[in-house]
Amino acid sequence: KEMAAHGFHPLNDVGRLVREGFYLAGVTDLWTHSGAAMAALSGAPAKDFVLLLSHNPDTAMRPESAKADLQLGGHTHGGQITFFGLFKPALYRVSDYGHTFGGGWAHLTTGPDVYVSKGAGYDEKWWYPRIFAHPELPIITLQSMEAPTGEIP
Repeated sequence: KEMAAHGFHPLNDVGRLVREGFYLAGVTDLWTHSGAAMAALSGAPAKDFVLLLSHNPDTAMRPESAKADLQLGGHTHGGQITFFGLFKPALYRVSDYGHTFGGGWAHLTTGPDVYVSKGAGYDEKWWYPRIFAHPELPIITLQSMEAPTGEIP
């Protein structure tokens, strides 16, 4: 309610054309809602770059997410508790795909590339320490590269 009162409109299973050639879609979390990527991506023009925002990176494994070019997500906290940053047993509690979405880039063969932020927080209900899962606040810069014809690739 506070966000709406200040002009912010959450992308809860919807998408928006930001400008010609750039479509932004957002889906709700898979744990608390359906995570309806199909609804969020349905209005995306075929030629546009499509950025999908999803708290849960597992959304990228759904067939309908293949329409996205890039997905940004979080949720896994880099495993939260890891053994020297290598073995991350807690990932199997928060993702059906384990280490695939442990943090950083995941290049999928059947869906969009995904960047999973480890985030900086923790679960407000249950406090779990971060052990070898260093917090991060990534900055992602998107740049348009025009094709020789002047069209956006």
